Amino acid sequence: MIKVTLKDNIVKEFDNETTVASIAAGISAGLLRNACAALVDGELKDLRHNITKDCNVKILTFDDEGGRHAFWHTTSHILAQAIKRLYPDAKLAIGPAISEGFYYDIETKKPLVPEDLAAIEDEMKKIVKEELDIEYFELERSEAIKITEDMDEAYKTELICDLPEDAAISFYKQGEFTDLCAEPHLMNTKGGLWERSGHWDHYKENIYTTGIEEQEFAIKPMNCPGGMLIFGLETRSYRDLPIRFGELGIVHRHEKSGALHGLMRVRCFTQDDAHIFMTSEQIKDEIIGVITLIDEVYSLLGFKYAVELSTRPESSMGSDEDWEHATNSLKEALDEKGLEYKINEGDGAFY
Repeated sequence: MIKVTLKDNIVKEFDNETTVASIAAGISAGLLRNACAALVDGELKDLRHNITKDCNVKILTFDDEGGRHAFWHTTSHILAQAIKRLYPDAKLAIGPAISEGFYYDIETKKPLVPEDLAAIEDEMKKIVKEELDIEYFELERSEAIKITEDMDEAYKTELICDLPEDAAISFYKQGEFTDLCAEPHLMNTKGGLWERSGHWDHYKENIYTTGIEEQEFAIKPMNCPGGMLIFGLETRSYRDLPIRFGELGIVHRHEKSGALHGLMRVRCFTQDDAHIFMTSEQIKDEIIGVITLIDEVYSLLGFKYAVELSTRPESSMGSDEDWEHATNSLKEALDEKGLEYKINEGDGAFY
């Protein structure tokens, strides 16, 4: 009998060895969809890791540092695979996950320029849509060197030769692409927008969905994930922030009849939306700017408004620290503007 201790000291027992992915699936389908990696007795492992003895397991999602590491590590492989498809003679060096994303050192005969990024991103999107299973395997040193030599990847061969004699030499394979790499990685290259954004687990009951050829589709319930995609179309620097986007976007929400109210709240409407990308230190000043803009427009039209501050709901995503900082920044902005406001405990959006 294998005893696995989970969050809140919940213990699950298994008659035979299992995997982290199976444990996540046993907790909930939603957790399995969002799971990226796990801490097994404090060590970062991917979801295919075998559990063969009693241990402590913490399932990690993209909200966790280790989960983001696995997600971005996989994304670096998708980037390398896309480049190898477009530039077969490219030579791969290293492609690690870092604190703010990922990169890959690549040698090409013709230097890449910013204009090449669009084609690379398009190819990466194709790979994601292929939903390729990612396979893990280990090789003896001599076999590992042979496979990298056969692939004509001299930098990979050099990396293997620099490893300690007793080091495990591991590879990951997705479709036609194989790369020398240590764990963790995701299980496959799938990354549905509404799953990544959290809407699938926190807002699905309000989303119109349909199934076509055994694949589930959703009609847009909110503009926010689309705003994130627009932001990600270009390479950004923190020096560019804040960046402000405005959008008149059509959304469809399957809300309960009690939430509907004449023309003010209907199932399909055009939302006058704004998405501001900023550092955490810029939150207060940006909110003050938004309030100032609203005051200018509303005063010209003779409109009055009341302010409510809705706080973190029970079902939410993100760290306690981020929620506390964001909420306090909103309060500071309202206080500095001298506005009266009502606190709606637990009535905020899930993100």
